Formats: sequence, structure tokens, C-alpha cells
Amino acid sequence: MDRVHAPRPRVEDRDHVVVMHGVAWSVYQTLRSARGEKPRPRLAYLDGSVEIMTTSRRHEIIKKMIARLTETYVEETGGILNATGNETLEHHAEEAGAEADETYFVGPYKRFPDLVIEM
Repeated sequence: MDRVHAPRPRVEDRDHVVVMHGVAWSVYQTLRSARGEKPRPRLAYLDGSVEIMTTSRRHEIIKKMIARLTETYVEETGGILNATGNETLEHHAEEAGAEADETYFVGPYKRFPDLVIEM
């Protein structure tokens, strides 16, 4: 299909993102607590900005495809890769937090992953 004439994606095929600036770290933590164990909306925080995102089906399909390619490559090349999938990563001292689509550890698990996939 020609990209110039490709149909626009339907609304539900797009991620929806809101970014707020000048937000305190404590507000980000409150938002995460208020959401509870629900996977959405996804939240990220860095340098006083919080990003709130709902992911589309398209986002999830592409994320999964990249994860499968990554895992197949590592398996075929004899590498060691441990996955945790979607994971919330926070560094309190740096006041930074994100929710990665897929996280991987080369070898044993440790505090932070070696590879993070984010769409």
C-alpha cells in the first residue's frame, strides 16, 4: 500500500498521550498509587514532566512483534536473556520513572534491566 494514500488510522488505533510540565515527583507517585494495579494509563516522569498514555491495540501488536524478534534472535545466537515484560522502573534519587513495554536482563536478574523496549 502506498504510504501517501494510506488511510488514516481509526481513533482506537492510536495511542493517546497527555504531557504535563511543572509536576512534582510526589504528584507522579500519587497518580501511580491512584491507578493501583491497573496496567493503564501508562505513566512516565522525568525532570518535572509527567506523561500519561493509553496504548492502542496497534501499539501492543508492534510491541509484541519486536519482543518476539528480540527473543528469537537471542535464542538463535545462544544468548541468555531473562524477560519480565511490562515493568515499572523508578529511580527515586533521580526522580525518574517509566513503564517499559518489555524489559530484559542479560544473565541473572538485577536492580535495573539491561534492555528496555518502549514503543
